[in-house]
Amino acid sequence: MKNRLISVFNLSWLILLILLLAVPRGCSSTKVVVGVDKTGRSGLFVFQDASLLEKLKARELISAGEGEVTKKDYLFWVDFDFQARAGLKGVTGGGPYYLRLQLPGKIYQSNADQIEDGQAYWVLSSTAGKNLVLKTRAYRYDAILAFFIAIVVISYSYYLKKLA
Repeated sequence: MKNRLISVFNLSWLILLILLLAVPRGCSSTKVVVGVDKTGRSGLFVFQDASLLEKLKARELISAGEGEVTKKDYLFWVDFDFQARAGLKGVTGGGPYYLRLQLPGKIYQSNADQIEDGQAYWVLSSTAGKNLVLKTRAYRYDAILAFFIAIVVISYSYYLKKLA
């Protein structure tokens, strides 16, 4: 009977661990504006209010698009998913223009024209527009280390109790 209780206890811990790993602890999504100005500076601007959009228009953006950044927060990592559509507007020459974007973590999926030093670069050369996709993952090494230390401590204390 005692061994059966221990097995049920261990199985319940295993199920809890699987749930903690597989299910996001939180998910948030933010609307963004993507832009490149005439000086060639590019960026991702968080669209929080109408005044920000007016400031962006005042910078004379030659490229603009709206998109979304989604953040999924897991126990040991955080996933960032950026998706937008951007194209040039009112450009008569002087291109191509590059849109540069960097999100926290390492890039694991993107349709960027070039990826260098953790940054994604897209070439915008037409008014037709282009779908932009960037997915990154940032690991929480401190949480991973704390988890494995806890497993070692719990296993060691269980082993000492079993010897006594």
